[in-house]
Amino acid sequence: MPRTVQTPHDPPTVGKGAADDAQAHVSGIVVNAVEERAEAVAGWIDTLAGAEVAAREGGRLVVVLEAADEHALADMVNRISLYDHVYSAAIVSHFRDDAALAEANPQDQKTG
Repeated sequence: MPRTVQTPHDPPTVGKGAADDAQAHVSGIVVNAVEERAEAVAGWIDTLAGAEVAAREGGRLVVVLEAADEHALADMVNRISLYDHVYSAAIVSHFRDDAALAEANPQDQKTG
């Protein structure tokens, strides 16, 4: 079965909000965009599930990403970096909540 690939301009395919799924990975990224287009870029990022623009100054945006795993985070960063008027997107911090992962996957727990 062929895999469907979304372009950076496709609308998000899932609802907005971290509460929809048990998410255990959080990253902070810095996005550098064309200053005159930064507001539009920030608006688009805010439509992505698990993404929130926390701050913006000129063409620099600070974005918080939440996802179920590292691969989903990497996909989000790549998608943002490929968007029109974006120069770069770089991960500056990453946090994995092992307690949330254990709660979401109790069958993976080792017993005594």
